[in-house]
Amino acid sequence: MAFPLCKHGWCEKIKTRMMILLVLFVFTRGHHVLFSRHDQCFASLERPAILLLGCDRPSATTRAVQSLASLEAFGHFELYVSVDQCEKHRDVFKVLAPYVARNVVASVWLHERPPIQGLAVRQKIAIHYEFALRSVFDHRHNHTHVIVVEDDMIFAPDFLRLFLETGWLLDADPTVFCISSWNDNGFPRFAQDPNVLRRTDYFPGLGWMIRREAWQSELREKWPGRSRPNHVGIGWDYWIRMPSQMQGRDCVFPEFSRNRNLGDDGANVGAKQFNEQLRRIALSSSKEAIFRPGLLLSPLYQQRIARDLHKSDWVDVSMVRKLNSFTARTSHSEFGRPSEGCPSLELSKPSLAAFRGFLQT
Repeated sequence: MAFPLCKHGWCEKIKTRMMILLVLFVFTRGHHVLFSRHDQCFASLERPAILLLGCDRPSATTRAVQSLASLEAFGHFELYVSVDQCEKHRDVFKVLAPYVARNVVASVWLHERPPIQGLAVRQKIAIHYEFALRSVFDHRHNHTHVIVVEDDMIFAPDFLRLFLETGWLLDADPTVFCISSWNDNGFPRFAQDPNVLRRTDYFPGLGWMIRREAWQSELREKWPGRSRPNHVGIGWDYWIRMPSQMQGRDCVFPEFSRNRNLGDDGANVGAKQFNEQLRRIALSSSKEAIFRPGLLLSPLYQQRIARDLHKSDWVDVSMVRKLNSFTARTSHSEFGRPSEGCPSLELSKPSLAAFRGFLQT
């Protein structure tokens, strides 16, 4: 005998609601469950690698390698170091030799600078990046996902776990361009929860991961490197932030940064800017953060943003202008990164039309 409720279509309604609940569970909790253990995360990233770029800072390079090698999930990655042809590049090779011998570093490459006169420092760096990315994605090792870092960084305990647990988003969501471990607005008063992940359409850099397809089908042929040394007069990271590269996509980043930049003599940042900005970014010390990357999938994330907007209070634009560094924030700081005065604001995509590239989502 048929169940009485089925006569009125209740069975189908119940089935539909159960399926909705199941999908929501998989997206909001299931992905965390499925991708919380390192071995399961690794299965979602077929051949991940870490690419560390350096030049003439042997002690900094050693510190960065030691910091990476100390991380719990380090065994899931191969570490490559690409060294630009600088004054002290031989010293860098020398300090790395013991790490190569112990298989901590898989390989060290020397990038021989092209004989092109008059290149700016940023152009030289972009050419080195092209060499390193081609090496790890194309010529030598054909890795599927690569985390890119530099020699003046140290890393939070769960730096690699962040990428292991979120890397699948690059394959599952076409609106996600990269995963980053860096929050431009991650000052102590804004970074409150080590579990929180967000999306931004402003490429963060300073510790980021893309997949091989993004390099081979999009970036490789137009990279402002050896074949196009004068393509742009800005740095490679500024170039990536252009709409022609981002194409309306976002990067996933944590509220608490998972790496810290220790270099105060970079191509884009001097000592003054470093002390005022980058030095003050909070570094997470959490070892047991619970990431829920399923919530970053585009439909769910947009729904959450819309829900938060509906619950928000309306404010007059004059109140926004009262933020301490509103002018500096909308014009960017001298080296292209947001100032501390404006918190990370969560806005829906339509709301970003007038602020694209300035406010983080």
